[in-house]
Amino acid sequence: MSDLKISASILGADFRHLLDEARTLEAAGVDWLHFDIMDGHFVEQITFGALVPRALRGETGLFFDAHLMVTDPARQIPFFAEAGVNMVSIQIEAVPEPSGLLTDIHDSGMKAGLVINPSTPLEALDPFLDQCELVLVMGVEPGYAGQEYTPGTEERIAQLRRRIDEIGAPTLISVDGGIHSGTAPLVINAGTDVIVTASFLFRHPSGPAGGVRELRHLAAARG
Repeated sequence: MSDLKISASILGADFRHLLDEARTLEAAGVDWLHFDIMDGHFVEQITFGALVPRALRGETGLFFDAHLMVTDPARQIPFFAEAGVNMVSIQIEAVPEPSGLLTDIHDSGMKAGLVINPSTPLEALDPFLDQCELVLVMGVEPGYAGQEYTPGTEERIAQLRRRIDEIGAPTLISVDGGIHSGTAPLVINAGTDVIVTASFLFRHPSGPAGGVRELRHLAAARG
């Protein structure tokens, strides 16, 4: 797991200096920028739309990953494609039969991901695991940053890893929510390919670069 990808959630940044924050994250060695898109309906909070990744797209070469926590993601796909986002992930709870939308995302030139909440059985994903490039396992209920990690998330990741390996799909597993020094080894050892984090990087005692170094060290220890 030494090739672990680190995705920094821009939601943890200082929005007064968003471009500087993005450049700091890139210099720190993150692989992806993660955009949490909330509509105030699927989740209580409202964040931002495609405007933010579009504003940053010309300023960094990082991979852009947008997580749509919205009731009607189909309407948003063209905007994120136009903004230069590399991958859009949609909630299985919002689109229980996502095959058509996954195809639309691919046809828009982006990679496609599915997201599953802690309370949703993994079986909901089974028919679609070979239709998407990534599955994002939420370690918290979506909608608020800084929540506590849901115990057992690592077990769900391990089960999902087995499911994906059994069908021979190249699908990556990502995790978002409650990542810190104690929980990161759990999800890495369970088979996570991508860690999404805001607080761990932005609040790390050594800054984002220190957080990246710690995650890389943990991944290297996994082997």
